[in-house]
Amino acid sequence: MGIVRITCNFQMTYIFEVIMESMQLVVEGGGIVCTVFFIESKKFEEICDEASLNQVGLGGLIENDASTDKHIVSKGFFLDRESTELHLELGNGSRFTKQDIFNLGKQRLVVEMGEMDSEDILWQEVVESIATIDFPGGRSPDIGQVAIVYYEEFQHGISKTEFTVAKKIELENIRFWCAHNDCDDDFVKVSTYYESIVGSEEYDHAEIALLGMDVDGENMPIELPICEEYRSRAWVYSYDEADDKFVMDYLQSKRLPQWKKGRAVGGVPLTRGI
Repeated sequence: MGIVRITCNFQMTYIFEVIMESMQLVVEGGGIVCTVFFIESKKFEEICDEASLNQVGLGGLIENDASTDKHIVSKGFFLDRESTELHLELGNGSRFTKQDIFNLGKQRLVVEMGEMDSEDILWQEVVESIATIDFPGGRSPDIGQVAIVYYEEFQHGISKTEFTVAKKIELENIRFWCAHNDCDDDFVKVSTYYESIVGSEEYDHAEIALLGMDVDGENMPIELPICEEYRSRAWVYSYDEADDKFVMDYLQSKRLPQWKKGRAVGGVPLTRGI
């Protein structure tokens, strides 16, 4: 339960009681967590030395450094992948599966389009009716930076995220928050989508990464998945003056300190890695 306090110019104060309730989004299946980091070259070298000296995970040091630019490509799951299972549980006990939400979006389109038959509605139109989809761009490192493409692949994981929303909110005002991986041809897309890290046949060519929920225009991120096994990889890119572009430094990538110290996504002990 929350309190909203409004004070008018003539000093009268009105207090409204706003009843809040919890909502849980559960997502399950296989997928990939993928993030791209940009960090100053000198700072990156210092962090690598610190990770090696103190035997701590490189990833945490990079992510927590104030100079790091972080670009999320995927938080594990894709809305347009058929095998992705999800359901939404409202505080009143109502439970909506992925199919329920898609059907609701389709019904909404039928009403909006009038005489159109539901069978004539394209799947992409349904997705756009139930999701806010970002098309990011301009994500490229500066010459003085290095870029690190880090990803974790898993066969089965589960994400559970609690949200707090106004009790009387309608399901129609709740949308998925996503990012399209086939977006602007910036460095992030070139080093992930074009390298088949995301958007590949392995993930059924799914391209709409599920980042969270859009509740009344407010983006709420989902929790990273918990999984028993995963495979991880980090690739380092640096600027090559001769080619006038960023290129993968394979040897430096192989020499990186351990990204995490024996911990998998969500804190589960690591059982397999590459």
